[in-house]
Amino acid sequence: MGGLISILVVLALLAALVARSVRIIPPGRAGVVVRLGRFAGLRGPGIAFVVPLIDQVRPVVVTEQRTTVQTEATTRDGVAVVVATTVARQVVDPRLALFTISNYALAVDQLARTVVRSVMQEMTLDEQLARRDRLGERVKETMQAVTERWGVRINLVEVHDIRLQTWSAAPRGKAERRRHALQLLQSEDTLWIATASADGDAHLVPFSFVWDGEDIMTATRDESPTVRNVRRTGTARVAVGSFSDVVLIEGGVSVSSPDEVSQDVRDRLARGPAFGARQSTGLVYLRLTPRRVQTWWSMSELADATIMRSGRWID
Repeated sequence: MGGLISILVVLALLAALVARSVRIIPPGRAGVVVRLGRFAGLRGPGIAFVVPLIDQVRPVVVTEQRTTVQTEATTRDGVAVVVATTVARQVVDPRLALFTISNYALAVDQLARTVVRSVMQEMTLDEQLARRDRLGERVKETMQAVTERWGVRINLVEVHDIRLQTWSAAPRGKAERRRHALQLLQSEDTLWIATASADGDAHLVPFSFVWDGEDIMTATRDESPTVRNVRRTGTARVAVGSFSDVVLIEGGVSVSSPDEVSQDVRDRLARGPAFGARQSTGLVYLRLTPRRVQTWWSMSELADATIMRSGRWID
C-alpha cells in the first residue's frame, strides 16, 4: 500500500513538472525566456517548452500599439500650447525591450513628450500649423534614434491637435493677428457658414473651402438652403479654427456656375473633407469676399477682436 502511494506521489510530481514546462504564447506576442535572471531565448506564438522551476517566460507584445499623449509646450514666439500627439510603436527586438529599459511603453510616452516639447520650442505657432506633417516627421526621427536601442520601432507620429494652453494670454498686436488669421485660412480646409432665411432662421453647416488670397471659395448644391439664403441676402458669416483660436469673417457672397470657377479651385474643393464639393451634379460655387474679420484666442482679445472693417485691414 505504501509503495502505491509513493508511485502516485511521484506521478503527481512528474505531472506538475510537465505542466510547468509547457507555456502557451498568445498570438501577437513573443515569449522571452529568462533563465536564472539571464536571457535564454525567444519563443513564438503557440506551445513553448521550457525548463521547469528554472525558466520564466515573459510575454512581450510585438504588434503595433498606439497611444495619444498630451504635451504642454511653448513655441518659439512664446505662445503656450497643448499638443495632442499619436505615437505608433512596435517592439522589433523583445530581448532589448525587456532587458534594456524597465518599462518601454512608459519610456516611449515620456520620450514623446520630451521631443515634442523640444521641437515646438524651435518653431513659431504659425510654422507649426502650416507644417504639421513635417512636425510629426521630425518628432518621429528624433524618437527613433533613441528607441532603436530599446528594440522599439516608431512607425508613426501624428500631431493632430495644437491648441492654446490658456485664455489669459496677453493680447496680440493687429499685425500679428492678421498674419495668423491668413495662415489659418491657408492651412485649414473646413469652415462653418451661417446664413439667414427670409423668416430670420439661422442655417449653419460645415463646408470644405479654398482661400485664394482674397476670397473664400466653397461649393454646394444649387437647391440647398445656404444658396437660397445668399441669393436673397448676398451675405454670410463663416468661422474658421477652434474654440480657442477663432477667425470670424463676414462678407458679401456671389454665386457662380462651375464654368466661372478655375479647375484648380474645383479640384481642391473636391478633395476637401467636408460635404459640398463631393456632389458631381447640380453644384454652384460660392465666393465670399471679406468685409469684416474678427479673431481672438484669449479673453484679453475679445474686447478688440476686429482686425478688418469695411474690407480694409486695421493697422
